[in-house]
Amino acid sequence: MPIWVFIKDNMTVKDQKFIDNWEKVLKMGRTKYALINGFFYGILTFGMSSLIVYFGFGDKRSLETSRIVIQLVLFFIIGFLLFYKINWKTNNIKYNSLKINN
Repeated sequence: MPIWVFIKDNMTVKDQKFIDNWEKVLKMGRTKYALINGFFYGILTFGMSSLIVYFGFGDKRSLETSRIVIQLVLFFIIGFLLFYKINWKTNNIKYNSLKINN
């Protein structure tokens, strides 16, 4: 039996997957979501910026331990506070909208 049979009339498979995934995230909780996603966003941003500085500008000082630690902490905090807040709010709005309209 195709999956679309089990989905409400005007909801796409993508919408239903989002709802299912977001309900799992909601059970996980805000703090755990923020720590996990903030960490990955921080590491990704740190890695990209370090590569740009090192290869783009040729700054060998960017590989100093103290700079790496400071950047990791800074990008983790930014990821935790900004990325998490924006994603949490946006995904909650989308989730509520889908639940209300379907």
